[in-house]
Amino acid sequence: MKTNVYSKSIIFFRAAAFSLCLATSLISLSGIASAAGRHEKTAHGGELQMIGECAIGHVEIIVEEGTVEIWILSGGRGVLKPVTLPDKTIGMKANIEGSKIPMTLILKAVPLDRSESVGNCSHFTGGLDELKGAGTRFRAAGKIIYNGAKLDLVINYPLDEGKPY
Repeated sequence: MKTNVYSKSIIFFRAAAFSLCLATSLISLSGIASAAGRHEKTAHGGELQMIGECAIGHVEIIVEEGTVEIWILSGGRGVLKPVTLPDKTIGMKANIEGSKIPMTLILKAVPLDRSESVGNCSHFTGGLDELKGAGTRFRAAGKIIYNGAKLDLVINYPLDEGKPY
C-alpha cells in the first residue's frame, strides 16, 4: 500500500511533537527544566520556580525566619505578571530535610493592593517554626486553581540541581 508525501509529513510531525513533549517531561522530572527556566531577576528578590510543565506559570518564593511568602505569576519568558487565584488558603504537605514527620503548611491569601482581595489574590504567606534557621531545605506540595484549572503547586526550596530538596 502506497502512502503519499502528505501522510508521511503528518506522521513525521506527530512523532517529532511527541518526542519534544517526552524530552521536555523527562528534563522537567530531573529538575533541569526548572533550573533552566529560572529568570535571573524577580520582583521581590525571591527564587522563581515553575508551576507545572512548559512554564504554565511561576511561583516566586522567599523563606525567612520560618515564614514562607509566595507570589503566583504568569508563565513564559519575559515580564512575569501576577496571576490571582480564587483560593483563600493553600494547604501544603511539607517535608523538611532531616525530619521524617510530614507537616502541614497553610499559606493564607494576603492581597498586594486594592486590586486584589482574599479569593482574588496572587500573594500568600504562612510559616512553620521548623523552617527557622539558615539553610533549611524543604519540599511542599498542594493544589491551586490556576486560570480555572486545578494544578499541583510543588515547591522545592531552595531549588538545587542534584538534590531532591
